[in-house]
Amino acid sequence: MSKQWPAGIITPTPATPAGPYQNGAAPGVWTIGQAAFWVKQGLWPTAGNLAPYGYLAGGNSTATSFQTNIDYLTISTSGNATSFGNLSGGYAYALGCSSATRGVIAGGLISGGASVNTINYITLGTSGNSSSFGQMVSTVHPYQGASCASATRGIFAGGEQTAGDGLSSAIQYVTIATTGNSTAFGELREGLNPRNFAQFSGCSSPTRGVFGGGNISFNASGTTSVINYITIASTGNSSSFGVLAAATAGLTSFSNSTRGIFAGGSGSTTSISYVTIASTGNATAFGTLYATGSSGFYAQGLSSSTLGVFGLNAYDATAMQYLTIGTTGNSLLWGNLTQAKFGYAAMSTVHGGL
Repeated sequence: MSKQWPAGIITPTPATPAGPYQNGAAPGVWTIGQAAFWVKQGLWPTAGNLAPYGYLAGGNSTATSFQTNIDYLTISTSGNATSFGNLSGGYAYALGCSSATRGVIAGGLISGGASVNTINYITLGTSGNSSSFGQMVSTVHPYQGASCASATRGIFAGGEQTAGDGLSSAIQYVTIATTGNSTAFGELREGLNPRNFAQFSGCSSPTRGVFGGGNISFNASGTTSVINYITIASTGNSSSFGVLAAATAGLTSFSNSTRGIFAGGSGSTTSISYVTIASTGNATAFGTLYATGSSGFYAQGLSSSTLGVFGLNAYDATAMQYLTIGTTGNSLLWGNLTQAKFGYAAMSTVHGGL
C-alpha cells in the first residue's frame, strides 16, 4: 500500500496536488513515478509555471468619470473580476505592460482633458494600491497609444497628447524591475517616414513587439491598416510588418509567444485577425467578436499562453469576452468587471512577452 506524508501524518490516501502552477501545493513525500503521474494530469506544481492573472487599471465610465480602481481576474477560468486596489488618481487611456511580478501603468488622460506623464506600478499577485515608478520621457506623455513588453522591458509608443498638441511618433521604454523615468527608444514609421499614431494597439513575443492600426492624423480624421514591429531588447525605429484587413482605430490586441491577435475597432468592426509574430506579412482572418456591435473599442486586451480576454463593448460595459489564441473562431462571453468602464490599462502575469 502506497503511503504519503502530508502535513506530517502517514496515511494510505495520497493527497491530490494543487497544480500546475508554481504557487500550488503538493504536501507529503512523493516518489518520482508518483510525481510524474500528477504532472501528466496537470496537477503537479511546476517551478516557473506562473498562474495566469490579468489586471485592468483605471478607465472611465462617462466622459467625466475617471476611475481609480484596479480589477483582477484568473485568465484560466472564466468568471467575474475582483477588486485588487486603486491607482493614485483617476486615469483613462493609460498604457499598461508587465513582467511576471510587476505591472506598469504609464501616462493617461485625467479629468479636465489634460494628459499626464506619470508612471505607476503594482506588485502582481498581492492586492494593493499602485506606487510611483517615474515619469515618461521629456514632454511626451500620451494617451491612447500602444504598449507591449518582454520579461524585462516595457514599451510605450505613440498616442495623442494634451488636446491641441497633436499625435506622437515617439517610442520609449522602461526596465520593469527597477523604478525611474522612461528612456527614448526610437520612432514609429510608415515605410521610411516617421508617422504619428494614436488609438492603435500592441502585442509581443519574448523578442518582438508588434503594433497595428490606429489614427494617423490629429482629431481622428484618418485611420490606417499599417502593422509595424520592433525588436524589444534593442533600440531603434519601427519596421514594416504588413497590413490589417482594413484600416481601423481603437482596436484591441494581445498575444502568446507566437501569435498576435487584433480585434474590433472603430465603426463597430467585429472582425478578429492574427499575425505570426516571428515572421512578417499581412494579418489573417481569425473570426468575429461575441456579439454584433461589440467593437472592443478602447478595450485593451490581456492574455495567457492560451487565452485572450478583452472588453465586450465600446462604452460603459461590464462584460468581457475571450478567445483561444492558438485556434481560429469567434470570441465567447467571459464574465464581468467590477464596474462598467472603458479605456483601462491591461496587464497579465503570463503574456506573449514572457
